[in-house]
Amino acid sequence: MCLGCGGAVPKLRIYPNLLQREAQEWFKVEYDISVNERMMYRAMNEAKDVIEGTEKDQYLRLRDYMNEIMKVNPGSIANMGTTPQPEGLPRFRNLYICLAACTNGFKAGCRPFIVLDGTFLKGYFGGQLLIAIGQDVNNQLFPIAYGVVDAETRKNWRFFLEELHIDIGDYNENAWVFMSDQQKGLIPALQDVMPGVKNRFCSIQRKNEKPEDYVRHKLTIEAYNRTYQFHINSIPSQEYWEHHEGLPCLPPTYKRPIGRPTKKR
Repeated sequence: MCLGCGGAVPKLRIYPNLLQREAQEWFKVEYDISVNERMMYRAMNEAKDVIEGTEKDQYLRLRDYMNEIMKVNPGSIANMGTTPQPEGLPRFRNLYICLAACTNGFKAGCRPFIVLDGTFLKGYFGGQLLIAIGQDVNNQLFPIAYGVVDAETRKNWRFFLEELHIDIGDYNENAWVFMSDQQKGLIPALQDVMPGVKNRFCSIQRKNEKPEDYVRHKLTIEAYNRTYQFHINSIPSQEYWEHHEGLPCLPPTYKRPIGRPTKKR
């Protein structure tokens, strides 16, 4: 794309985390060109799509990505739910991923204490990121599983918790204790999947106490070493992925936020 440079396309070196204002300054210093802010914004978005692919394209490759996860990390779980469409491809509904090294490490040495939480995704199609986090004997956060859903609902939390329960084992036998901050639909879903399971809310911190005071202690170096004896294998570059059977899926329906769009100055 020519940005007012007389037809010549400058050879911009690739900086993966280049900010818009930094790119504008680069053109000013290297070519003495003042690029319009809106033009720079569009150009950087187009370049990002060329390099990384659009978000819609990434949804179309989800099944291939999940297949690669399970192929290079045997024992890992990657499940996706979709909504059938009257015409065309099914639409994304929810996703659950649990790497074998994470569940094995958690069960081998972490405390029987699991934090559940969710947060908004900032991409074009939105959605929610759901996570299950443990704690190792060095008081560090230890990821167990994560999921992506189109909305934070009781049904989607139940989907996530059912998959998690299968991976980490029976909650009664292992005496799992959960902590959450009353996420929407989470508590009813937790009781649906694991009736009577012990659940605690935060902020314990307000009483100047520690979560580990409420669960069984595993404070030995042996437990720490057992936690990190497993490893995660890297996914090969996208062009080497095997094609996985099954229909690809479209991203969820775009939901326009309520109110006027915010203006970034």
